[in-house]
Amino acid sequence: QKGVKLIDQMLLFSGRLSLLPTTVDLKSLINNISELLSRSLTENVELKYDLDETLWPVFVDESQMENVIVNLVINARDAVSENAQITIGAKNIVNDHVHPISNLKPGDYVCLSVQDNGHGINEEIQKRIFEPFFSTKKETKSGTGLGLAMVYGFVSSSKGHIDVESRPGEGSIFKIYLPRAFSSISTEAESPSSAVLKGHREKILVVEDQADLIQVIVSQLEGLGYATLQASNANEAKEIIKGGADFDLILSDIILPGGLNGMEFIQELEKDKPDVKCIFMSGNTMLNQSSNSNNLKQVKFLRKPFSISTLSQALRETLE
Repeated sequence: QKGVKLIDQMLLFSGRLSLLPTTVDLKSLINNISELLSRSLTENVELKYDLDETLWPVFVDESQMENVIVNLVINARDAVSENAQITIGAKNIVNDHVHPISNLKPGDYVCLSVQDNGHGINEEIQKRIFEPFFSTKKETKSGTGLGLAMVYGFVSSSKGHIDVESRPGEGSIFKIYLPRAFSSISTEAESPSSAVLKGHREKILVVEDQADLIQVIVSQLEGLGYATLQASNANEAKEIIKGGADFDLILSDIILPGGLNGMEFIQELEKDKPDVKCIFMSGNTMLNQSSNSNNLKQVKFLRKPFSISTLSQALRETLE
């Protein structure tokens, strides 16, 4: 899970992670993760909230918004010492000629803030805090230097703006301005179950060019109760099929060597087997958009890295 989070941060900063925005009640979101935030702090840190009673909705990726708040709170935690206090605030802001906010277009916004009474940030460091891999944390503390870069990338992708106000010895406050959403609050279904669903000896043709990865996937599939066939590229998979091998589903990487990628392979196969069932895998979510626009039938997409439970559920959903 730490690996997944790190990859998400890198993809988000580089603009290669597809966000899934919905209309979100920021106050409810903060309340839902309040226990998680409290557990991430040490006993000497007091966590306070200053949230407007009625906040305008915002249009953001909910899970990434949670990551942003957690990142800012953990950064604040690492910046404080004794008698520490962190305050999470959220209020409605109208940016107009009466109360102008620099670098922000006129309009209605929700301002999310995370403030601490820590050691503060000097002017030189403030110029670099959003750079990827830049970190002022000591070697004894874990950190990739991607936390604030991810925050910056998310805010920019959400058409928002981020400011930091800080002076050495006077603490810091990070302010994120998110445009007001005028659509109704989304009523999202509960998070997917983490249950691992077993197979019934269906045969899965796995097409993956990385030898170590295909071993892991095949091992997972067989542990779930499936039979497997293996191919390292599309041409090898076509030979297996031409040889008369029977299968119930193809689990294929999108980017493959040999001149034929996963989507092209399935499109060719659909000419002879229009009812073929397939699940695509890739580490690049931008390719998911391509797979959805190529008229491919009965296709699901799994973003690497994925858990066994996610794989098992995708298999049952596609097969059934």
